[in-house]
Amino acid sequence: MNPVLFLAAFAASSSAPERSAHDALMDEIERQVRLPAGAYRLDDYGRYYAFDGKRRARAVYLLPPEPPTPDPRPADWGCDEVVILKGELTTKAVPCGPEPDVSHFLRAGQRRWVAGRKALPFRADGGCSVVNVFFNLKTRIVEQVFCNGSA
Repeated sequence: MNPVLFLAAFAASSSAPERSAHDALMDEIERQVRLPAGAYRLDDYGRYYAFDGKRRARAVYLLPPEPPTPDPRPADWGCDEVVILKGELTTKAVPCGPEPDVSHFLRAGQRRWVAGRKALPFRADGGCSVVNVFFNLKTRIVEQVFCNGSA
């Protein structure tokens, strides 16, 4: 057998059991989870999972950001910066920055197991566009489900 093909087959087979275990755990969590009032349907979210210490798994469900349209800004679009001038709030015209890159977010209905809790996406507010889930690995029960607050 070609050594490169052997290594590729070995790498694929060695990660398959781990991937299968993660898929089974995500399935178990998703069968139990009851989204809070104000949340969207489960399939509306991109769903990220990770171990959160030895005793629990954590999930973060995010509504995917809408991708920018090819030409989102009209020709006369301008951006403003809020400044304090002589003790009063005012605005000044500034160049607009680039549209945010949203290509790394999961699309609605997709899910992924990530390397650890630090690899989970974070958003400080967002209401029910972000749902947090905590699952106890010993009792096999979803312990907490809540939407983010609002800023």
